[in-house]
Amino acid sequence: MPERPDIWLVMHDEELVAELAVERVDRRWLRGAVTRRERFEILAPLFTREARLAATIGTTPGGWEAHLDVRRQLSLIRPNGHEVPEFIMHIDGGRASWRCIEPIAEPAHEANR
Repeated sequence: MPERPDIWLVMHDEELVAELAVERVDRRWLRGAVTRRERFEILAPLFTREARLAATIGTTPGGWEAHLDVRRQLSLIRPNGHEVPEFIMHIDGGRASWRCIEPIAEPAHEANR
């Protein structure tokens, strides 16, 4: 029997708007299929803008601004139920790519001061 994929949840104002099914992992990026829920369509312009501006990262400041808009409006929940504090997410049609941004740990000698 095929293994069931990990499912990540995309939340907006405490409401489930999409499920992301992991199909593969490319280095630090997860890639997979999107199952849209009822209220996802109100967020479609957000992802359209993010995709357009993300292509300009490095050449214009708008790319990171669009990414931050996504993070401000959405929550990403891991399959284990824990919220991801920082992430980058792209949704284009029925496809998604996302990655978790892990906090930078303080060096041990500085943390003990």
